[in-house]
Amino acid sequence: MKIIKNFIITFYSLIVILLITLKITSKVVKPIQIIKIYGDDLIYSSINNTNYVSLDNINQKTVKMFVHIEDQHFYEHSGFDLFRIIKSTIHNLQNDNLQGASTITQQYTRIIYLDNEKSLKRKISELFYSLILEEKYTKDEILEGYLNNLYFGHGIYGIYNASFYFFNKAPSDLSICESAHLIATINNPSLYSPINNYENSRTRKNKILKILLNDKIISKNEYDSALIEIPTIYKNLIYHSPKLFYTDMVLKELKKFNIKKYKKIKVETYYNSLINDYLKTLKINSNNELSLVAFNNEGGCISILGSKNYADSSYNRAILSERQLGSTVKPFLYYQALACGLKPLNLFKSEPTNFLFENAYYSPSNYNNLYENDNITMIQALATSDNIYAIKAHMKIGMKKLVNILKNFDIDAEPIPSAALGSSCASLYKITAAYHALSTLGNIIDPHFIKRIYGDDKLIYEFTDQNENKLDSALCYIINEMLSYTFDKNINNITKATAYNIKDYITNKYAAKSGSTNNDSYMIGFNKNITLGIWSGNDKNVLNDPINIKYMWARIMEIYNKSLDTSWYDVPKNIYFVKGNPCYAKREYKKWIPYRNPLPINAS
Repeated sequence: MKIIKNFIITFYSLIVILLITLKITSKVVKPIQIIKIYGDDLIYSSINNTNYVSLDNINQKTVKMFVHIEDQHFYEHSGFDLFRIIKSTIHNLQNDNLQGASTITQQYTRIIYLDNEKSLKRKISELFYSLILEEKYTKDEILEGYLNNLYFGHGIYGIYNASFYFFNKAPSDLSICESAHLIATINNPSLYSPINNYENSRTRKNKILKILLNDKIISKNEYDSALIEIPTIYKNLIYHSPKLFYTDMVLKELKKFNIKKYKKIKVETYYNSLINDYLKTLKINSNNELSLVAFNNEGGCISILGSKNYADSSYNRAILSERQLGSTVKPFLYYQALACGLKPLNLFKSEPTNFLFENAYYSPSNYNNLYENDNITMIQALATSDNIYAIKAHMKIGMKKLVNILKNFDIDAEPIPSAALGSSCASLYKITAAYHALSTLGNIIDPHFIKRIYGDDKLIYEFTDQNENKLDSALCYIINEMLSYTFDKNINNITKATAYNIKDYITNKYAAKSGSTNNDSYMIGFNKNITLGIWSGNDKNVLNDPINIKYMWARIMEIYNKSLDTSWYDVPKNIYFVKGNPCYAKREYKKWIPYRNPLPINAS
């Protein structure tokens, strides 16, 4: 054991000598990098998106508690505590429960300069920058910066935000009990959150109070009061903003670029506050979850929502959850059907059907087992989401056709009958990006969040479309026309258009498709200005307690398009129109229907 101790002392002594040498010879201090992210307003600023509070405006008892628990010798050491490092190393060699040895200065250094990579190189860098910080700033300045940049979970940075978020009070008004809860949280925000894991937080809070009592930081009366106090947890709604999901994605995308050499970074995004402001007003009383993705006509993501509430769950379902797509794949099936020569007025009979596939029968059903029991058109089949028509078209053109078009959007599917009904899985982000290609009449753009990046006021990046894949503009135009019937109240026989009930909430022409599985509900659609996809479902794969995402979709589309040109698409050159009946079972219905030349006309 003595040999181990001597080795540790020698090892860290060499590091100290190296650091002192670096400290003496280093003339350049790496600056703290400031990142500002803009959409139509500032959505993220400084090191962390936090409200700054001076040390004088924090309860001094709270400050003493933080220092004593996190770094008792903070005001004595010069950036790192050699004795603490040695003691921690010996403990870790002898025990399974590992102890940390980082000082407050080292933790602050990690926040502003480094990452959480566990390597010797990072540790040495951490010690080096800690010495630099101690040389350039006073202890109080370091402590103030540290408290203002700590992460408390739920997307909350800084003691100011944490105080208001958890307890709805200023840091100057925190009680000893509340302060101990905050100290407990920073060790492991997901494990010790007083919101998600109150008992864990309370247990750790009590241990902290015991240490503070034993070391005479708090009195016996203060200890007894804090021990029995039950704090009111507010979960302040001001920190539930959906823009937190957006900033997460921008920061993730920003990692692809070499920005470390710049002191000041300005990021221009496509973020739209109109959608965000609407989402903040939602009060969803449902056990189901919610996610949303919206793109503008350039393919830039203007809004993203990963859950009902970032504070409860920062897991981004819009990006990370791969769910069965249901009927949202049907527009791409019918795109391929048109490319193979079928027409919007081609008829298949909607009735219970057994499909023979690989020596076995596949027997799908329509929603609520409703069938026209008559011939229906492709327009009607798409508007009512008829499953029988979809599989008949799928098998007629060859089941690999749908597989091939979905590959354009990084969506995998198998050439099987159920693929026409959306048995393949993908994220909401991917399928909404696929609809964006329809909205641009065939322009497939890689979805993205960042428009431009400026480093020290110089333009260092601007998005340019490098995707050469295109869809046929005429076929996209026809599909978009067909998708506008989703809202049509006239399609109302045995089966109805799937979004007829929100027709009265929209004032513009849109193309859209709803979709559902046993566990999921979708509404995805667009016009020239915006492509919007919304999903609702349950993480436990039980679709109950539904959320009215169709009304939500209509409301957002109307808000976004209010001051924009909402004229419909210009007609591609190789499109002409005939008068026909989009709803075969309702023969008095007459409307102009687009066809692609030179396909023959067959309106009967």
